[in-house]
Formats: sequence, C-alpha cells, structure tokens
Amino acid sequence: MRKKWKSCLALSVAASMLIAFAACGKKETDADPTTTPEATATVAPTEAGEPTPEPTPEATPTTAPTPTVAPTEAPSNVTADGKIIIHDITFESKRDSLYFGQRGNAATFWGTIGCNSDGSLQVNGRSAAWHGVSIGFTDATYTAHDVIGKEVYVSFDAYQETGAPIGFSCTLQVNKPDGSTTWPERVSTDALPSGEWVHMEGMIPIYANASAPSLNFETMGEGTENVEFFIDNVLVTYDPNSSVAPNPDFEPAAKVAFENVSLDFSDNNAYFGARGDSVPTVVDGALYVSGRTSSWNGAQVDYSAYDLAGKTITVSYKAKHDEAGDIEINVTMQESDGTDTTYNRVASSGSVAPGEWVTVTGSYTIMDTTVAPTLYFEATDTASFYVDDVTITVE
Repeated sequence: MRKKWKSCLALSVAASMLIAFAACGKKETDADPTTTPEATATVAPTEAGEPTPEPTPEATPTTAPTPTVAPTEAPSNVTADGKIIIHDITFESKRDSLYFGQRGNAATFWGTIGCNSDGSLQVNGRSAAWHGVSIGFTDATYTAHDVIGKEVYVSFDAYQETGAPIGFSCTLQVNKPDGSTTWPERVSTDALPSGEWVHMEGMIPIYANASAPSLNFETMGEGTENVEFFIDNVLVTYDPNSSVAPNPDFEPAAKVAFENVSLDFSDNNAYFGARGDSVPTVVDGALYVSGRTSSWNGAQVDYSAYDLAGKTITVSYKAKHDEAGDIEINVTMQESDGTDTTYNRVASSGSVAPGEWVTVTGSYTIMDTTVAPTLYFEATDTASFYVDDVTITVE
C-alpha cells in the first residue's frame, strides 16, 4: 500500500492534486477487490507516532440499593417505656364516666369543671369518706388485664372547692387469700388544695397473693364525708415485666372452732357492726338498726376467723319495727372463696306488721369453698328495725 502512494507522487507537478488523489484511490481500491474482512477481536498494533487507544474499561456491576426499613411503631396501648395502657380517660365525652362504678352513696356526673378541658368526673352525694368511685382492670375493648403480681402505675388530676385542703386518695382494694377485703396501698395527698387542680401519680404494687383488685377514688380524714370532688385525665398502666412478691401479712391465720352465740343485749354490747350506712346501737335492751340508705345496709358480723366451711349454721331471732307499713327483716350469709362473692338467705321474717315482735328461725349450709363468711341482718328498703334474743349455732 505504501509503494502505490509513492508512485502517485512521481507524476507531474502540474497534474491536479484531485486527479492524483483520485488515481491513487482507484488503484488502492482495484488492488483489493475482495470483500471487507470480518473484524477480529485482536486490535492491530499501532505504528510509532500514533496514539495508543485506551482500553475500554469493564463495566462495574451496579449494586442493588438496600431498601430502607421503616421504623416499627409501638402498639397504641403501649407507652414509650413499655408499660401497657389499661385506661386513658380524659372525659372529653360523657361516655367516659361509664368506666367508673359508684361506691356507697356517691353519685357520678360528667362534670363541666375540667383540668385542661370542659370535661371531668364529678362525684357528690357522699356520706362517708370511702364513698366515691372505683375502676377495675378491664379496658374499653372488654379485655381483662391480669395485673396480679405486677406494678401498676396511676396518674390523675383531682379538684375540690371546700375552701380548705383535704386528704384525697386513689386506694387499691384487694381480697386476701382468706376472702377478706383489704386496702393495702394508695397514691394520696394529705392536702389537696381548694379551688386548684392537682396532678397525682405513683406506683401501686399488686401483691402476688391478692385477688379481685380495683382502684377507689375517695377522700381521707374526718370532715370529708360530704365533700364533692372532681377527677380528670385518669391514666392506668402496668409493667408486664415487673414482679411483685406475695404479701406475708395476707397469709390466713389458722381457723378457730366456732362457739355458739346467745345474745339478749342486756350488757349493751351490740356484737354486730355497721354494714353500709347503717348505725347499729343497743336501745331498750334490743339491737336497733337505723340510718340505712339502701336495702343491703344493716348489722353484720365477720366470721372469717372461724372454721365454718361446709357446716350448717342456724339463726333464731325476734324482730320488730315501727315503720308505717309491713316490712321484712331477714338474716343473710355473705360468702367468698377468695375471688367470687355470693349472698344466701339464712332466715326470713316474711311480712311483719308495725309494732309487734315476731320470732324467726332458719338454717343454711355454708359452701365448702367459703373462706370469708359474713352474717348480717337487713330489711326492706331503708326501714329501721329491732332484733333481740339472737342465737347462732353451728353443726
């Protein structure tokens, strides 16, 4: 190819450069009549002075992007520190007041005095410090939370306007293994100021040997029986990873044998204590029960210390009243197996006319599972009544 190029240059200088280049090109074409050879993968070596072609770099494989994992959101009923929410009640609607049960004579309303809103729970109509409201551990979805042996956390706001500070409490109520009720722990203040919302919070241990827990909102101290109060922003949570040991004070003492009882009240000893709002006193040699505000109010005696399970109790008594119309004056056995409570009639007077004594006798066999029996007198509605010559025997 190079020799052919020199032949073209030997032509006359006057010849047209276009002709020279054309002739040169024709000869180059004619000299290689074959078809264009197929390209090979081998790159021909370059002559001196020509730039060396850069090798084509191999393609770098593209790494697939790592997907971003969205952060896992905590369930709506779990706090940031892992506690499970049972109640979060702000009283923004009247329905919120339905989570609370009434205790004693307390009446509840959706209050218009709120801590940080227009709603709260208003409690009035009380006639004893323990009268108030209670809440259990079943949430708004009707899920019962097992808080036995766990740490429970309570937070709430309280308000009263008596003009002076009062004691206020959120009190734990539980049953001991013997079925008796106790109030071992509380979140409280001795001086809830008047006319000012106060925030209260704290941890309440639910002992491993307790049962039937609930939280009671109530006042404390003398002179607080009739106080109207308000609560707001009630938050109840518990730590599922916590552990509370049994309370050694809850362990039942050994049961003692029952000794038969005969009462004529001549010694002015009432023997029976108050049940509810009643006032049992000895009047004219008889037990007089007055001040009752409900039919279950009356006079009672707790027999939890006695070995009565599975035994038959017989009660005999005389009964009288001074009401305007006929009433019934009955004796009933309250029983608890440590969890559930039942009420069974021992004896009934039937219809009793005013002003006359009637004699009543009845028997009842106590359940084998009973650990906390309580015997009590009660009557129709809120009537006051007398009982006398009471005998109680057990076989």
